[in-house]
Amino acid sequence: MFRSQVIKCYELPYCTLEILTPDRFRLLIESLDQDSEPTFQLSSDRAQLIPLAQTLKEYQQSLAPPRHQSQEKQAIYPVHFVIKDQSYSPQLNWGQLSDVVKILEQYQTDLQNNPHFNPKTRKYLLSLPLLILAVVMTTLKLASPPSTTTVKPSPSSPDQNSASTPTPSQTTPT
Repeated sequence: MFRSQVIKCYELPYCTLEILTPDRFRLLIESLDQDSEPTFQLSSDRAQLIPLAQTLKEYQQSLAPPRHQSQEKQAIYPVHFVIKDQSYSPQLNWGQLSDVVKILEQYQTDLQNNPHFNPKTRKYLLSLPLLILAVVMTTLKLASPPSTTTVKPSPSSPDQNSASTPTPSQTTPT
């Protein structure tokens, strides 16, 4: 069975984003209780991360940041987004929501600054050595003169066919 490898991992106190091969991601949002399972876990295609980042950032900006609240009485925000025709609605506090937005912004920055990290450009970069090799081979082929060498028997060496048949000077008249 194929197992995904982690290419890059982003971690903040409430959120972890793992960038996986081939072009997948896993997002884990930690629960407020340190001893329990993650509140929310999502795995999908990396192409879905940019729309997710934009949706969550717009949502966070539409909310008023909470005033100083105690850990037990933190406001819970229903977050709703759609990935590949599936709807998700986790309930997040301000810290969780902020961490998810920060991690997704870090991912977007990496995409912009590192073309090898971008799955779209990576496909083209992997084919670049083949393209260079094709250009070099074509250039070498055009630079070398065409091969028009033909093998002709030399006049001093007898042909194999002529050795088996007698020549007129070798025959004796009867």
